[in-house]
Amino acid sequence: MINASPKFNRSVQAKWTLLLFIVITLISNLSFGQAPISTDSLVALFEQSPNRISKMEFYKQQANYYQIHLPVEFTYHVQNWANKNHEDSLLARTNIWAAENLFFKQGLNDSGLYHAKIALKIREEIGFVKHIAFSKYQVGVMLNNSGSYSEANEYFLSALSDYQVIDDLNGQKRVLTSLGILNASLKNYGQAITDFEEALEIAIETNDSLRVMHCNTNIATAFLDSVSFQTEKLENTYSSLDLSFLDKEALPRLNIAFSIAKDLNINKEIARIQQNLGFYYTLRDDYERAYKNLVSSLKLQTEAGNTTNILWTYNNLGNLFLKKYRAYNQGINLDTAYFWLITGMKTGEINPANTRYERRKIYSNLQLYFNIINQYDSAYFYLQKYDTLNQAIFNLEKEREIQDARGRYEFEKSQRIIAEQQADIARGRSFNLTLGILSILLLSSTMMLFINRARLRAKAKVAEQEILLVHQRMEDLIRQSELRTINALLEGQEKERVRLSQELHDSVGSVLSAIKLHFTGLTNQWDEMQKDFRETFERGTHLLDVAVEEVRRISHNLTTGVLRKFGLVAALEDLKDTLAGTGQIDFQLFAHGMDDRLEGQLEINLYRVVQELVTNTLKHAQATVITVEVNRRADEINLIISDDGKGFDQSSVKSDGIGLQNMQQRIEKLGGNLHIDSVPGRGTTAVIDIPLTDDE
Repeated sequence: MINASPKFNRSVQAKWTLLLFIVITLISNLSFGQAPISTDSLVALFEQSPNRISKMEFYKQQANYYQIHLPVEFTYHVQNWANKNHEDSLLARTNIWAAENLFFKQGLNDSGLYHAKIALKIREEIGFVKHIAFSKYQVGVMLNNSGSYSEANEYFLSALSDYQVIDDLNGQKRVLTSLGILNASLKNYGQAITDFEEALEIAIETNDSLRVMHCNTNIATAFLDSVSFQTEKLENTYSSLDLSFLDKEALPRLNIAFSIAKDLNINKEIARIQQNLGFYYTLRDDYERAYKNLVSSLKLQTEAGNTTNILWTYNNLGNLFLKKYRAYNQGINLDTAYFWLITGMKTGEINPANTRYERRKIYSNLQLYFNIINQYDSAYFYLQKYDTLNQAIFNLEKEREIQDARGRYEFEKSQRIIAEQQADIARGRSFNLTLGILSILLLSSTMMLFINRARLRAKAKVAEQEILLVHQRMEDLIRQSELRTINALLEGQEKERVRLSQELHDSVGSVLSAIKLHFTGLTNQWDEMQKDFRETFERGTHLLDVAVEEVRRISHNLTTGVLRKFGLVAALEDLKDTLAGTGQIDFQLFAHGMDDRLEGQLEINLYRVVQELVTNTLKHAQATVITVEVNRRADEINLIISDDGKGFDQSSVKSDGIGLQNMQQRIEKLGGNLHIDSVPGRGTTAVIDIPLTDDE
């Protein structure tokens, strides 16, 4: 039997004590939630950890689990240990947790920011880029929350640059989102939208549906807030603004975000999206949808107890009824607007320090309400409340700027003290100083080498891009040359059709007519003919009539006579009548905005394309109905040709067929595009869009 040494037994005992404490802590928190933890207990267990690695691991476990609820006194104890033992990594981590605890939990902004900057300085000395970038981001968030937007922007941009160097996409989208929020706070909505869109691209690339939802909501909110900001300059009127861009930029993004929020069951985000939808529909005069979304948002926000968003929703509901009254000027009960606004005002005045911006907007709308109902004393009263609060907000922002400057001064002062202390220590370590100088020289040489290599790579990249640009230009020239060749070929084909039509009509048609005239002369000798000869004569006359009719038909198809005389719609009507005569297919034609003729060559090309598509349908589709729609708009002509045939698998169809090539060449000649959509068993639809010039 082997007896363990006392040292071994103490080590094992400490490890088991640490393990037992962690298990008890986890079980109690799983059962009863995060109960307050004793600082003395944590310190005792930390000191019982047998070595530096177990001490560091113990702190990391507690910090990750309790996060901002970890007692800051325990963090300070670990900081002192890490500082004495030169554990820079742990020292940086303790400063990060202290910063988050003080800033976000206790509201001690200056102290939290101080620790965040200490953590950044330590991590910069260690040199691990990912950790440096995160600390810069953390400092930026705290500065942004404190209202120090300019300094926050510098830290965010520096963090973004670091994340880009190491190609950390998660870090990039996190910083870009914060940059967007910062620029939106400064009313730089264009830059905010750009930041959010870049974050959205990365979120899509990394399949981050939660970030996709937030980015779409943020982009839409920035567009809506930009409109709201403009109306402040226009005295609360939207009449002079073109808001149609919101239909493309805001509404689709809100719908995408709402769908994701519903799938993820995030009520807080659903409420925020519905609030934005309510504002959007108010701007677009869809008051029923606006009211529905705002009331639904208010219900969710009330359940969550989100006072700030509740006040914005009260204001938006009041604004909805004010705008509706001004739009119709009758039949609208303004008492409803007053109810929502006064309810929002009373709710905000319960906690006035945290609802300044929301109450300022409500006071503005209350002033507008009393102006509308001609109660000018009350309107003046709320105007005074608005001005007073606006001045208070201005003073508060100025005070923040002063505090920001003071905080920077205190931080720089503390940094100077730390630097002086470090310099005193360094003076007694000449060897370390010499070694440090050599290290710096080596590092500088390495950095110069790295910079030179980066420059060379940049020059090579520029040269490569220039080569690609030259190739692209060559390809454009070749393509333009091919288009000119195709255009000449199509024009030549059309001229050849006209020539053949004239030849058939003037030459072959004349000859056949002369032959028929001779045959007609023989009818004077009808009685003298023998019976067999009469039958032969009748068959010959019939075949001659068939030949004349066939020449006329071919001539007509080649020159599209109806098309040249009466236009595209008349030619399509003629095609419809021809197909209807077969009794095999139902040809439906719809034309909109085609009261005036198109340019001649354009009509011929469009007719040929329709003719080719209809021919393909008759040959292959086994359809019973063909529908042709011709729609003329201000700047384009749109054709839709569809059938109820058997359809086809597009991936199995060759794209180099002569008919399809001819259609595509004609459409490219006209500067348009062709899209064919078909599914087996569900028919085929072809959509053609051709831009119109001023002379068409």
